[in-house]
Amino acid sequence: YYEGYRSAHRNYRIGVREDSIFFEDDIKQKSIKILFQKFSAVICATDRITTRLLYCLERAELMCPEDLSVVSLEYGMKCHVYQPAITLIGAEPRRLAKEACELLTKPKTEHVSNNLLVRVPNKTIIGASTKIIGRGPFGEKLDQKGDIYLTEEEIQQVRRGNYKGALLFQFSGKRWMRLIDQAVRTVFEKLNIQLIGTFDAASNSTEFINRVREVMVHKPDFLLCAAANDKETEDIYKEIAESGVKLFFIGRVPKGMQKENYECCIVSNEQESGYNCAKILNDYFK
Repeated sequence: YYEGYRSAHRNYRIGVREDSIFFEDDIKQKSIKILFQKFSAVICATDRITTRLLYCLERAELMCPEDLSVVSLEYGMKCHVYQPAITLIGAEPRRLAKEACELLTKPKTEHVSNNLLVRVPNKTIIGASTKIIGRGPFGEKLDQKGDIYLTEEEIQQVRRGNYKGALLFQFSGKRWMRLIDQAVRTVFEKLNIQLIGTFDAASNSTEFINRVREVMVHKPDFLLCAAANDKETEDIYKEIAESGVKLFFIGRVPKGMQKENYECCIVSNEQESGYNCAKILNDYFK
């Protein structure tokens, strides 16, 4: 299993992360928290490890697959009684037994080499233990836009707050920027939020830093930033966070930020986009 795991990474030109390989003795309640923070799926080499992992998940008050997807590479005795039903990838025991019996019962007249290798193809059973899980840079779970809304009372409370905000693009595409700008203005108008500025730095880090400082003079309550992973702008984001101005990111969280430095990050739903692309291709090739 270990060599196959590394080989698959090499074949697809993916670097092997040594910290992504855990042994059975590593599966403890404490390490489950680390798994949850770093990864969204676990592949268990044996049925015994699967059992241990599910037990530790329950003790850590984590759910499969909501918090962590689980795949087993062994058709064990318990694989059909797990809750949720486990996604399995491996050689079916009945097929293994059938191949073994055929070898044992071959007529003596047929020569069977001691080095004979019989390959039994793997079978995949998709269970309820796997799903696509969105995570933030610090392992936080993602919320869908439909799960976040304001009640009428909360809307009125925001309107009475007379808040001020700015929309800052460290990089952008013109059409993408216009769509976001239009949406922000519509929501700000509904919530009585003053838009004190919007600009596009066009990936010019110096320009971005200068414009941010100009906006900060107006003492905004919050900033919406389409940020880039730029070393030169790390300090300005930290300055904003330390000033007490709330930071909201669009698209990505820039490097150097800690989760206490910003409120949230809004990203596109890549899962839904992938589903729609697959559906369009399927409809086209029918």
